[in-house]
Amino acid sequence: MKTGALLFAYNTDDTDYLKIAEFSAKNIKRWLNIPTAVVTDVEYESPAFDKIITNPNTKSSKRYFDDRNSVVEWRNSGRCCAYDLSPYDQTLLLDVDYIVASSQLQTVLDTSYEFICPDSAIEVSGTKGDNPTFGKFHMKMFWATVIMFRKTKQSQIIFELIKMIENNFGHYANLYGFPETPYRNDYALSIALSIVSGHLETKNHAMPWPIINVHPEHDVKKIDTDCFEVTYQKTTKSRKKLMRNKIQNQDIHVMGKSSLERIIETN
Repeated sequence: MKTGALLFAYNTDDTDYLKIAEFSAKNIKRWLNIPTAVVTDVEYESPAFDKIITNPNTKSSKRYFDDRNSVVEWRNSGRCCAYDLSPYDQTLLLDVDYIVASSQLQTVLDTSYEFICPDSAIEVSGTKGDNPTFGKFHMKMFWATVIMFRKTKQSQIIFELIKMIENNFGHYANLYGFPETPYRNDYALSIALSIVSGHLETKNHAMPWPIINVHPEHDVKKIDTDCFEVTYQKTTKSRKKLMRNKIQNQDIHVMGKSSLERIIETN
């Protein structure tokens, strides 16, 4: 079976997502030894990718990021087409801000799951909630940051549902009681998995471990190969203290693009 990773990278005026995707592809190759394809909307050449797929994307929304200290353009739509665009029989669909720093995902690739993704999270600083819910019904959230899927009928149905939800996001925002903007892949994924599960909470598509998140307001530095330091402020006994966590050989979701850019510069 042909296995590979798929990344989506649509540049904005604020962030060079293709550059971040190159960094991601090199880590994937080093740890998982699988090819990587990237989906973008510009003509592009890079030896970091085994395949470059051009797919137009005119949709965008706005979102505030603490690391930018401003509202920036966010072009996160289009991942609903991953099933159609992937050149692989088995696909590891990753956000480019997910740093592969271990062989952990090989465990997922070796399973017989047709579709699997994280349904829980750990925030490294302990200052944020680990397992967020969303909407007025407090729906459990699945993370679209890391998805493994095979080209099966079940996976195709899930992606068709995600596509329907993305194309009618205002309706589902009203139905489930969450903001219509910005568009959230996590919400669309969670609703799609709820539908295929008969609107019951199950573990049928859940990874056996949580995703490790670093929120944008926390700083991340690379201190060695596959070793990172997270710096953040934490209030203890009514006093703010500067804290540091060292993370080594652990995959992490670095939400702050400023931190990612600095990591790539020192790579």
